[in-house]
Amino acid sequence: PRRVPVPAMGAACTKPDCCSSRPVGQASALEAQSNLQFDEAVEDKVFLRGPIEMGPLGSPAGVSTEAPDSLGGDASPKLSHDGATASATPKSIASVRSIEAKMEEEGAEGLFQQNLVVRAEAVLAAAISRFREQEEEAEASGQEDKALKARSAIEQLRISPVYRAVLKRMEQFEGIGKALQVAEFKLAWECEGSKLWIHCPSGCNWFEYRLVCSVDAPLSACVAYNNEFDLLPKHEPFLVGAPKVLADGFPLRLVSHTLISFLLFRLELVTEIFRYPDTDFGFLAETISSDFRTDDVDMPPKRMRNVRLGVNTRTIWMPVGGGQPGTLLIQVTRGELGIPITERLLSFGINQVGASLVKNLRKSAKMAAEPGSEYEERMRRDVNGVYAECKKIEDAAAQRVAVSPESLPGVDIFERASKLQPVAPGP
Repeated sequence: PRRVPVPAMGAACTKPDCCSSRPVGQASALEAQSNLQFDEAVEDKVFLRGPIEMGPLGSPAGVSTEAPDSLGGDASPKLSHDGATASATPKSIASVRSIEAKMEEEGAEGLFQQNLVVRAEAVLAAAISRFREQEEEAEASGQEDKALKARSAIEQLRISPVYRAVLKRMEQFEGIGKALQVAEFKLAWECEGSKLWIHCPSGCNWFEYRLVCSVDAPLSACVAYNNEFDLLPKHEPFLVGAPKVLADGFPLRLVSHTLISFLLFRLELVTEIFRYPDTDFGFLAETISSDFRTDDVDMPPKRMRNVRLGVNTRTIWMPVGGGQPGTLLIQVTRGELGIPITERLLSFGINQVGASLVKNLRKSAKMAAEPGSEYEERMRRDVNGVYAECKKIEDAAAQRVAVSPESLPGVDIFERASKLQPVAPGP
């Protein structure tokens, strides 16, 4: 038997381990607390000895719990392009199973379980590119058996649940990048380094607003105010107690439950925050959404008194960089109403709340950045690793030119060297 090294949190996987016939919801051996040992590997099966523990998130968001048995081929159902059970792949392909592809799949799954989806995408994309090269070389030399195995490996990865899960998260990531575009928005308000745009299609019952705001505080302080739940009720009197954590995959994923007192009602928010740290250009992308997979979440029951709200917000926190202090917030929020809303009415409402929104944002970040504050101690301790991620992003931003509300970068900062392609719909 050989020992399988377990990389530390956030480390790139160089020797992903193998396993078979287990739900993707379970943690891969990459995340297990102890090393697992291989008893033996035969031509198309890998047998694992030792328990596989559940990951910190249970079944991860976006992952089906019915994974195809990529090595066995017959025991588990195959996935169709829409995620449902479908017929098996053609026999000539399905009969050839790649242990190497399974290893790549497990490596990507281990990263996905840690919410490192950008790295997981890189692992899958690189593996597919390598198998594609093997296929072309084999076809050029007339080795059809090798070409068939390479095609099988590609298909094996593309039908895997982790491929679909990573693809979904990366589509989410690219959606955040669209917050840098203003084509569909109309400027409604601006004041002291802040601007608000609106997008309200005629006859629709939904709208979007886009905020760009400069904040005189470091990234860590901007994140800290809303990250330290137990301190929030001291500064937010409308909160009904501190928000509760329903599921955590710190520092990159968090599901929370918040109650807000409003007249005779209580507004209820159950949201997932998912973070994508970028240390190339230097920014932190976030989604805040009430629409997410709840497999690993103990959802609170709905109550008559509570009005549960829907949330869909895309946020980019971007240090000014270039050796200059401060942080920029670029945020797009989508709201839905029961009736159509006019652009004129929305513009009036934005003008009424815009100044207050920006003022409160800057005030909370400044308070968190004050020396000797409770937040300073929390940032120093950094129990969940959130502020260490912020520091890496700030260090990366310091190496580039400074940005401002008037000189924002384009969506190209969300591009990757290698990316997954959507699975084409079946016939």
